[in-house]
Amino acid sequence: MCRTCSSQLLAPRRHQRDSARHDRARSGIAIGTKDNKMLEESSKQLFATHCNAEYVRKAEQTGEIETLLNELVDAGFVDAMVPEADGGAGLSLIDLAPVLFQAGAHAAPLPLGDTIVARTASAVPSGSGAVAIAPGPLHTTAEGRMLSNVPFGRVVSFVIARNPMDWNLLSLDEATVLASPSSGILGADLLWPHDAPDGLALERQDWFRIGALMRAVEMAGAMGRLLEMTVSHAMEREQFGRAIAKQQAIQQQIGEMAEHCYAARMSAELGLAGFADPSASAIAKSRVSEAAVRVGAIAHAVHGAIGITEEHDLQLYTRRLVEARIAYGGESYWNRKLGQSLLNTTESSLEFVLSVSARKKMPIEL
Repeated sequence: MCRTCSSQLLAPRRHQRDSARHDRARSGIAIGTKDNKMLEESSKQLFATHCNAEYVRKAEQTGEIETLLNELVDAGFVDAMVPEADGGAGLSLIDLAPVLFQAGAHAAPLPLGDTIVARTASAVPSGSGAVAIAPGPLHTTAEGRMLSNVPFGRVVSFVIARNPMDWNLLSLDEATVLASPSSGILGADLLWPHDAPDGLALERQDWFRIGALMRAVEMAGAMGRLLEMTVSHAMEREQFGRAIAKQQAIQQQIGEMAEHCYAARMSAELGLAGFADPSASAIAKSRVSEAAVRVGAIAHAVHGAIGITEEHDLQLYTRRLVEARIAYGGESYWNRKLGQSLLNTTESSLEFVLSVSARKKMPIEL
């Protein structure tokens, strides 16, 4: 529990599917403050308690995420961007950066950022499940209407999809969930009958870009955890009577890894701070995806063969990097977007980058 008097405990919003849960004892995590450190400590405690490696593995096997989602709702994180008048905390995405990074650092098996933004857009009522954003549009097949390669499609209750130009919120109540190996263990193809409802029409905004930004933030959080794991392993693993961390080659690799991790985190924070700016999101997804390649490779190189075993936690994070990197466009896609934006201005490359970053209120401390 945060000890500052400026902290504010959110009043719980009624859980629509289980109203009895609305009145049970809450976790006591304070969230009504804009202090990044407090949010980081509170969210880290929650994820450490309710989202350890054992829980992640179980979620990947069974698709059960309700326990973690309920804790996040009760703590106020899921509705933190909802205006205070409606029962939220009125925070911005950059205020919630520590929470989103912690979700990535604990390989949370649900799309927390997507769900937070969807709740803020009044698209989803409180207590009605997690929300994913589909990277591709609905398309018609002989069996029905389908969405392909939806990240977290196995575990969510709603999906935001393009149909064909407008964005709709679709319930998965009537959908058939199909395996989609290219979108990861938690991803899925979703199939609705031809006569299924069109869903709720959403306000016009680029949900594809929002999905890309959320994956970038998750990856940045995961890379921070990979750096911690790699340094710890190098300090403990011994060869020829001394820790491998004392070898110059290992030190050089970990140094490069740290550079990419901090660059990724700064880029992700730029995207969150400039949420409304397409260029900021493009920079985030591009730079974080680029960093993911080297960070994952170095993590496995330092860990050696043990890192690819199912029993080791390393693969929980490196798999997510691979999956999130290709979702919603990789670095090549977003670099083209950035290049086109630069060509549409009269600014130099340096002036373009400075103009994007100067408008954002970037936190200094990492």
